[in-house]
Formats: sequence, structure tokens, C-alpha cells
Amino acid sequence: MTQYFFSCGAGSHQLPLLLAARSLGLGVAAADLNEAAPGFELTDRSFVCSILNRAALIDAIEGDDELRRHLAGVGCRSYGKAVEIAASLARHFSLPANPHRSLRFFRNKARYKKTMQDWQIPVPADVKQPAKYIVRPADGHAKEGLQIVDCLPEPLLVETSPAKSITKPSARPFIEPFIEGSECILLGLIVQGTFYPVLLSDRFRNADFSDRMHVFPSSLPGGVRYEMVEHCRRIVRRSGLENGPFLAEFIVTGNTPYLVECAPEVGGEFLADDMIPAVTGLPYFEMLVHIYSGTDSERMRRLLIEHLERERTQAMVIGFLPPASADSGPLLFSPSLYRHPGFYSARPLPVLPGHRPNARRPGVIALTGHVSERDRLMQDMEGFL
Repeated sequence: MTQYFFSCGAGSHQLPLLLAARSLGLGVAAADLNEAAPGFELTDRSFVCSILNRAALIDAIEGDDELRRHLAGVGCRSYGKAVEIAASLARHFSLPANPHRSLRFFRNKARYKKTMQDWQIPVPADVKQPAKYIVRPADGHAKEGLQIVDCLPEPLLVETSPAKSITKPSARPFIEPFIEGSECILLGLIVQGTFYPVLLSDRFRNADFSDRMHVFPSSLPGGVRYEMVEHCRRIVRRSGLENGPFLAEFIVTGNTPYLVECAPEVGGEFLADDMIPAVTGLPYFEMLVHIYSGTDSERMRRLLIEHLERERTQAMVIGFLPPASADSGPLLFSPSLYRHPGFYSARPLPVLPGHRPNARRPGVIALTGHVSERDRLMQDMEGFL
């Protein structure tokens, strides 16, 4: 009797999740508005509809008797509303899912950061008399429309308050003190309400805020790393999240980790796709399918605990060609890159129109080696970028 995993989405970002479900012997079903979505090549059942249309998704599953009776889990590798819809779909069919109120908690950054302050978790708003501010569009995504300003007009300063306002939330920018320091990203998994860290990497940016490099292991002191993990555990516990992925971004200055943002999402940047399997050996997406399906929970927990106890031996640097090189013609990687002893991968990326800096990067490179070679790998990567 085939059990099925249902993916909300069948685009390129969903491929690792779909492949993981197939590798576990599950039948795979997926929905996507794009009838040519590449993930449909991996599915046993495909539905062309918006993953934001909850009613259409329910009708699609209920209209397929075998899928409905043998549905084992529902998941989504996306962000925002899509994650909420996937969880709602899982709850409808009595499958493991995060509570709606827990996911709603992460919708409004200004509001949840105020709550973080109440939970004694440092956030940029804790910085008094900052030299600069960062301004984000209220509905922006992936670093779109960010601005750094030295001072703000008084009306904008008033609008940063999470208190009730007659101004529509979509009309207000999100503003907070700009902190300069070491940036890092913490990825983890939640199993039955407990957060387990999986990967902590350092992040380096270009001047336009696009991500330039992600580096493992992090160079931050052990005490700071522990504090960030404890912050994530507190957020997961108090928000009521029960299962699935979790990521958090921090800026560290003066050994204080300030939470920049967090969400119950996998994230991108090839951290889960390439870095986690390369440096930890953990089958991240297979584990995610187990978590979404509520199977082998104790084994998932044991794998994550054993991972924390293992000594780190591998380093990895993921680097992105800067957006400025997107107009330089066909992308050709240097032949010396392929001869590098730590060469892991090199691939072109689709350059998308619009204002999102990360979407304008034409290629990504990954190098790996022993942890003792971390700094050398970073220097070599700079040469290839």
C-alpha cells in the first residue's frame, strides 16, 4: 500500500523535497500553478493550481480517493503565506502541522520583534542612539528595496512603533537601527516542539546587500553560538511551533547576537541543499519529510543529538558571482576552478528581472575542504568571484 507525500509547489526549489520523498519510498503528489514546473517530472500525481488556494488544494486531494486515503504528510519549501497554507492543508487531513496561531506569529516583523524583547532576546531596536537606520518596504522580500539612512524624518520614526495606527500596515516601511557586525544564519529542525540546531554559517554581503559568501564553520566564539541556539529554542517553545524547519539570522557585535529575523522556513542560498549534506552528512530533506509525516520521530531526534556531539571536520564556502557581472555575456567559470582540490560545484543561476539583489546573481560556486583550510578556501573563493 503506497503512502503519499504532498508538496505545495513543484518548482526548482521544491526538487530536493520531492526527491527526498521518493527516496523514502513514498508516492509523491504536488500542486503548482505552472503546468511546466520541473517537479512534476518526479510526481505520481500532479495538480495545476495555486498553492495559495486552500480550497482548490483540498478539492484536488479529496477528488483523488487513493491519495486522500493514503496521504502521509504535507510539506512546502517556500515562505510566508505558502507555509501557512501547507500547514492548514495538513491540519485539514489530520496530519502533523504547526498551529495556525504559531505561524501567524511570524507574519509581522515589527510585532514579533517587540515580543522578542519581552522574551529577553536582543534585537536591533535595543541599540540606543544608532548612527544609521535600515529601512525595508513593508511588503518587501529577499532584501528588496533596502536602504541605509543616517537619520529619519520624524513621521517615519513614529511609524516604527508596533502599536495600533490608523495608517495601513502595507503603507509603512519597517525601520530599525542598522547594526554593523558579523552576520550568521542558523538553520535547524523542530521535532515535537523541540528545536535542534543543524548548521550555523557566517554570511558576507556585497554593497547592494546581496549575499556574497556563506562560510562553515562559523568563526564566532562558542559562547555566542550557544546563546543563539538558546534564543531559537526559546522562540520555538514560546511561539508554539511543533515541527518542521526553522531559520534565524543574527548580527553579532560586542559578543551580543542580535536577532535580525526568523521564520519556520527552510530558506535558500544552497545551505540546506549543499552545505548541510557536505559538512554534516545529515539527510536534511529526508529528515524533513519524516518530520512532516510524523514518522521515525525518535530516530530523527537521535540523529540530531548525535550530530551535535560529533566533531566538525569539513569546511565549505559557497560564493555567488556579484550581480554586476550579470550583463557580461554568457557565464563561463574559470578552468582553474575545476582544478581546485576543493571544487564541489559550479552552476549558473537564472538572472531574474526586478529589484531583488539576490535574484540578479548569475552563478554560484562551492568549495570544500578540511576545517583547517577554512580561511584558505575563503581566499580562493574571492579569487574566483
